[in-house]
Amino acid sequence: LAHGFARRIAHPIEALAGLMGVRAPTIGMVIDMGCLLHGRDYRAEGRGLDRLGLAGMDVKAIHSLVTDPERQ
Repeated sequence: LAHGFARRIAHPIEALAGLMGVRAPTIGMVIDMGCLLHGRDYRAEGRGLDRLGLAGMDVKAIHSLVTDPERQ
C-alpha cells in the first residue's frame, strides 16, 4: 500500500505543487520515507508530469484540461 501511494498519488501531488510554485515538504517527506523503507526511487518510478501527459504544460493549460477535457 505504501509504495502504491508514493508512486501513484504522492509523486503527482509533489510534481504539481512544484509546477505551481507551492512548497510541499510534508508530501516530499512521505515520498522520501517510502524510498528509504523500500530501497526504491519512487520519484523515478512514479507518475511524474511526463507520465501523466502533462510535461511541458503550464498551470493554465493543466487547469483548462481538467476543467474542460473536450477542448484538448
